Amino acid sequence: MKVKVVTVSPYDTITKAHKLMKTYEIRHLLVTESGELKGVISDRDIMRVADIDTLGVLHTPNKTVDTIMSAEPTTVDEKATVSEVCKIMLKQHIDCLPVMDGEHIKGLITTYDLLTLLNRLADEGKCNEIAFKYNISEEGSKS
Repeated sequence: MKVKVVTVSPYDTITKAHKLMKTYEIRHLLVTESGELKGVISDRDIMRVADIDTLGVLHTPNKTVDTIMSAEPTTVDEKATVSEVCKIMLKQHIDCLPVMDGEHIKGLITTYDLLTLLNRLADEGKCNEIAFKYNISEEGSKS
């Protein structure tokens, strides 16, 4: 989980959001207003509406984050288990979950975080053959 979450305002430009993602090498931003979670924006949301020139420069004149963000995102309590987080993300086909303590943002958990955890467990020899044992590909793999 990332505890130092990068945020934008709903009224920031999509270009600003894109620059923040590139600067911090992240794929998701939380959208906040006065410290309150309003939404989530991903790099894929930006790519859906962006006009990118041959130099990779993003052109989205005057479009703001609130026009493309996922409003009222699903969140998870900071005490949620890994299993609970995975089930929510799989069921809703989402790649990140804001982690909350009541109304307070505590962090953001992403598929990258979960894969990092899985890799660490595999390195420790705790799940090296899990994919074969449970035949994950038949349980609804999305490729």
